[in-house]
Amino acid sequence: MHGILHYRVYEAAVAAAGLDFRSDRLWETYIDWQKTNNRLKETLILFDRILRIPTQQYSKHFDRFKELVTSQRPVDVLSDYEYSQLYHEVDAVISAQEKAAASAAAAGPSTASLAQASLVAPGTATPSTTTATDETTADGSTGNNHAVASATGEAAATGDASAATGDASPATSETNASVEPPAPSEVSNGNGDETAVPPAAKEGEEPDAADIAAAAAAEDIAELKMLAEQEALAKRDVKMVAGIRERAIAARYAIHRSTEEAVRKRWSYEEGIKRPYFHVKPLERSQLKNWRDYLEFETKEGDAERIAMLYERCLVSCALYEDFWVKYIKYLESTKPDLMRSIYTRACRIHLKKKPNIHLAWAAYEEAKGDVSAARQVLADLDKFVPHIVLIMLHRISLERRHGHHENVIRIFEEALAQASSSDAFNFYSWRYARYLAKVCRDLGKARTVMQTAIEKDSGNKRLFQQLLSLEMSQDGIGDETQIEAVFTAAQNSAALSQNAKQGFAQRRLQFLEEYGSQGSVLMEAHECYQKMYKKSGGGGKKRNHSQVQDSTAGPAVKVPRVDDVSAGDDSQQNNAFANANRALQAMHSQQPATATAQPAQQAYVYGAQQQQPWMQVPYATTGQPATTAYQYPAVAGQAWPTYQYQ
Repeated sequence: MHGILHYRVYEAAVAAAGLDFRSDRLWETYIDWQKTNNRLKETLILFDRILRIPTQQYSKHFDRFKELVTSQRPVDVLSDYEYSQLYHEVDAVISAQEKAAASAAAAGPSTASLAQASLVAPGTATPSTTTATDETTADGSTGNNHAVASATGEAAATGDASAATGDASPATSETNASVEPPAPSEVSNGNGDETAVPPAAKEGEEPDAADIAAAAAAEDIAELKMLAEQEALAKRDVKMVAGIRERAIAARYAIHRSTEEAVRKRWSYEEGIKRPYFHVKPLERSQLKNWRDYLEFETKEGDAERIAMLYERCLVSCALYEDFWVKYIKYLESTKPDLMRSIYTRACRIHLKKKPNIHLAWAAYEEAKGDVSAARQVLADLDKFVPHIVLIMLHRISLERRHGHHENVIRIFEEALAQASSSDAFNFYSWRYARYLAKVCRDLGKARTVMQTAIEKDSGNKRLFQQLLSLEMSQDGIGDETQIEAVFTAAQNSAALSQNAKQGFAQRRLQFLEEYGSQGSVLMEAHECYQKMYKKSGGGGKKRNHSQVQDSTAGPAVKVPRVDDVSAGDDSQQNNAFANANRALQAMHSQQPATATAQPAQQAYVYGAQQQQPWMQVPYATTGQPATTAYQYPAVAGQAWPTYQYQ
């Protein structure tokens, strides 16, 4: 039970941090735990995993792997499939070598001839056999060389004793020349179970010394054959084990070289990481640049697991940097979109509680996934962490509006107006609220009330009057003339507005009535009101310098005020086009049209006679005054009009 628990803990650890460049200590602990519990095959599996990971101590892991393979039997370390595959490969190689060796030694003496020589002259054949056996055991056999030497020595001693007593050997005694050597089955079955008995003993006769010596020699030869076979098998097993180990290591060596190249590519980036842990102090620019370059490199390599691991490492030391979180989320968007929500949660709930951008991105992600309640909660939490931010409030309002929750929109607007920390914020929310009521809810009365409330709190803000006026004019058609007149009246009666602002509203009222007014009396009243305000202001603010242009006839030049189109809300006031133009035309004298001269030419707009001449442009000569434009008016009853110019 405890072993299973430890196994799960280790697997969870390597799954979370096993690809880290500095995860060597974790892997070593895991491997040592497996070896302590005598799980050699599981240990090799761990080595196969770590050998593929570029870590700081990659070379040490390979050395420990070789130590494991060479110190244990391959059958105990390798998996069943790998051991079977390597065994057949090595067996085929050794069999081919044995066949080649047998073919090369085909011309040498056979084992049968050696056996016959031993039977004929045991005293001389035994040393040669012993020598051959010793040579075989010297090639790497284990545990059998002493037994072979002992058996050979006994056979030699027996032959010497026979010679000392004067008994003849089977090769020299004539009386025994007709005695054939006993068959192997009569001497021994090869397993040592039967006792070698000379043939004469079966007939009730006493065996002589020569027969006893021959039987002993045959028994020794059979035992030597068995030992030789065992030695050959042992030697073959040694070769098999060595070959399997060599091939197992060679297969991992190619992986080790590939890992070494991967470590070389990443080494400079790893050396640049000076603070792999989290700290509230900001990182140096070089550190941030190194992380960005490392992430870019790993992304180009294309290993998804290593990219994710590097991002996780980066977010430990760069947890307070919003751009790294956003970069990670964008990467997951194209690879593992299911993990985006967990990254958003970690970033916004733990590390970046007061960062609006990533919260807004999270809310947009949840809305795109169809989870409006989650998006609403994200924005509400952000509003709590960072209150009184207009951008957050507008996103909350937009979210509810897009999904048709108008009651929530109104509630949020009311909350924003109640929590507004400044008059500018209150005015902004009032204008947005009124426009929403008028455009979306079609409740113009409530929208008008919202704006009037804002004007009451900040009556000196001309922008509020302009917005209310724009709201009234933006309705179907030209709007309600009565309500528009009420806005102009409120602006004129406001004690907090400046005189210039009131004059601007008076001029805009005049323009509106001229274009869309339905009552001439109201238009005349507006015209008189504007004239009074204009005179009271002293001619509309800054006076203009009017230049005079005379042609070659030296006729009198008349100053004509410039007529500009005044936009609504402009504080500077311009001359009235109608009244001033009429007064100027009454004081004009006849003058010849301007003619072209050799001086640098500017544009002059010359009007042809009434219903007789087309409009045309002619250059005219400047008189040294600042650059101006001259306007020639059409002749009336055959009389030419003088040329007028203004700056």
